[in-house]
Amino acid sequence: MADTLRVVLVDDEDLVRSGLRLLLSNAPDIEVVAEASNGRDAVATVLDTQPDVVLMDIRMPVMDGIEATAQLHSLAGARDIPVVMLTAFDTDEFILHALRAGAVGFLLKTTAPEALVASVRAAAQGQQQLSPKVLENLVGLADTPPQPEQEMIQPSGLDELS
Repeated sequence: MADTLRVVLVDDEDLVRSGLRLLLSNAPDIEVVAEASNGRDAVATVLDTQPDVVLMDIRMPVMDGIEATAQLHSLAGARDIPVVMLTAFDTDEFILHALRAGAVGFLLKTTAPEALVASVRAAAQGQQQLSPKVLENLVGLADTPPQPEQEMIQPSGLDELS
């Protein structure tokens, strides 16, 4: 990890990016090096700037954050750059898809400012970052008993088909 952590912010809302930039810039060891407003631009920006961490929104125009994260994770020039999802949506589907796409973290936009800064630092060191609510959702999924497989009913006459 370098002395100053280089961060790329990705969110389709200017006000959110401005607030995040202001928050992160107040930390002496963090520098916001670039911003993007959609997933497609995020991929290009990350490849150009090679940041230490990417804070990525999920729901954006052109390309969502999950697809952008998957693309970054598949590219040799970006696969080792940690992506932390930062979103207002804590649905199980978003959480699982983001983590499967390669995100190292999933934070909610309700995260306290000091916790967000700490999460950026931790992600740069390779630590996985999950909001408490997200962790609660994942534990709930793990505690859900598997559904019994339903027997498939075969329509009659199928074995006569070639």
